[in-house]
Amino acid sequence: MLTRQLHDGRLKKSYFALAADERRGKTAFGSEKKDPREDNSKENNSKENNLQENNPGEKVIEEMSLTDYILKNTKTRTAEIVAGPNEKAGSRGKQNAAAKKARLTCKVLKKEADVLYCRIDIQTGRFHQIRAQMSHAKMPLLGDRKYGTESSQLLTDQRGIRQLCLCADRLVFLHPITGMKLEYEVSPSFADVDRE
Repeated sequence: MLTRQLHDGRLKKSYFALAADERRGKTAFGSEKKDPREDNSKENNSKENNLQENNPGEKVIEEMSLTDYILKNTKTRTAEIVAGPNEKAGSRGKQNAAAKKARLTCKVLKKEADVLYCRIDIQTGRFHQIRAQMSHAKMPLLGDRKYGTESSQLLTDQRGIRQLCLCADRLVFLHPITGMKLEYEVSPSFADVDRE
């Protein structure tokens, strides 16, 4: 029953994350980035939302949709962003017909220096999807030793963070027997954010 709700969009799972903002070509410490990845902003459809309401108590200062193709690398146990089946190889890496489309929406709730407080909703459920897509979009998650950059690691260490700053903090679904709407919410241990 819950699997059916997930596939038809009635089960909602939302994530909260802290990410390093590396989109403007500078690291958290003002030097040029050492990561040569190209920006995929054409696919990001980034737009400013001047303080629109998201969920009660959450103000959105920026919203973007990320669409990429992900290939699971079983040897390294990582997800690689690659060119899709109908795309030319290039800035997104090699082309691979086995790659799966991955879509997510990222809403920036707050920006503090080079740290973004993000609400993330996935439309597809791919292996390491959030971590790989956010890193590829130059917003690596704090505490992410696998997909993070040198700059995000420095920011993580500077803030004394010892865990991946990603938490599935909201879950809404219909009870499989009663049909009653159930909502669950937790507060991530890594962020002090007012949600009310």
